[in-house]
Amino acid sequence: MNSNWQNLKTLTSENLWLEFLETEHKEAEAVTHLQSNQTARHYAYINHLCLKVFFRWLKENWELESADVFPNAKELASIWEVVNGTAINIGQTRLVLIPHDTVDTEEFSVPQEWVDIPNFAANYYLAAQIDLAQNWMRIWGYTTHKTLKEKGSYDPIYRTYTIKGDELIADIDIILVAKEICGAETANIPTLPALSEETAASILAQISQPSPYSPRLDLPFAQWGALLGNDRWRQQLYIKRTATAPRKMLVNLNHWLTNNFTESIKLGWRSVTEFLAPEPELATVRNYPQSHSVQQAKLLNLQLQLKQQAVVLLVALTPEADGRVGVSIQAHPYGNEKQLPTFLTLALLSDSFQQLHTVISRERDSYIMLPYFHCKKGTNFYIKIAIADVSLMEEFVIGQ
Repeated sequence: MNSNWQNLKTLTSENLWLEFLETEHKEAEAVTHLQSNQTARHYAYINHLCLKVFFRWLKENWELESADVFPNAKELASIWEVVNGTAINIGQTRLVLIPHDTVDTEEFSVPQEWVDIPNFAANYYLAAQIDLAQNWMRIWGYTTHKTLKEKGSYDPIYRTYTIKGDELIADIDIILVAKEICGAETANIPTLPALSEETAASILAQISQPSPYSPRLDLPFAQWGALLGNDRWRQQLYIKRTATAPRKMLVNLNHWLTNNFTESIKLGWRSVTEFLAPEPELATVRNYPQSHSVQQAKLLNLQLQLKQQAVVLLVALTPEADGRVGVSIQAHPYGNEKQLPTFLTLALLSDSFQQLHTVISRERDSYIMLPYFHCKKGTNFYIKIAIADVSLMEEFVIGQ
């Protein structure tokens, strides 16, 4: 543990200090591929880390009857696409985590969405400082909805409520007592005006185009809040923005054959042994000459539930005598999971999205594998992993 980390922790011992696990970083990286722009990917990364480590601490330290994320784990990506923050419901009490990776703790700012959208508003707002370089997070205090509304400074340009850092309550365990003694600690907020289906459709068409920033400031707050607070419209916005986002850079597999992994590393591809235990039955892809193959793997997060179960996609290439490239594709469980979720689909699609081969996991499958296939130089293809309403796609080319 870094000595600076220890010194700062000693000076602020009333705060909650937590360290991230390596698996939490890898899962956070997988989550970022579900967003349409760099800002949204940053929100997804830091919020996923914050949620995982804080939820782990909650289960170990607070006696909870129930705790769930809001709106649910599958829809977190739709929140992080447009606004920073993550909500956790503990019984009838809601906490909102607002993570920042800056060193400035003089002020604490909360996006207006978490304060003034009635079904988003929380009882308590937790300030989370994240240091990715030193691998720690500090909950340096919390405030209440009532305090934000009555004493916070509202910024109409950036649409945030801000209070001074020294006005935060440093020890979050006080929440356990405060929620029993002080009640809800929420201020009254007006109901947002209803949007018609026609108005919502018009707004969605206006703000659904991909952009390097969130459209949260492009509309009057009353319209934006009404749209975002509606689960169906928010999901439509997310789907439209991510579906029409510029195509992600495809993976040129010919580069792998020359041991050039620079571009694919940017897209999350790593050595197989980084994600899977170095056991022969797991760390090697079957049914091809291992001594002549090149293997890479990528972690794909399925966001099926709070634990956000992930799978590892493995791709192995074998140069062949006729100039073609043999390709083997597998999907494996990740981390402590020993089996894939049942009914996971692994599919090979042509460059025109024609489905060429499909395999579906059965109960207790430890991995699934597409039939071994051959590609000529210049061939494009897609690999799709899907389960329930979650679908992820990876694009490849065998370059010239």
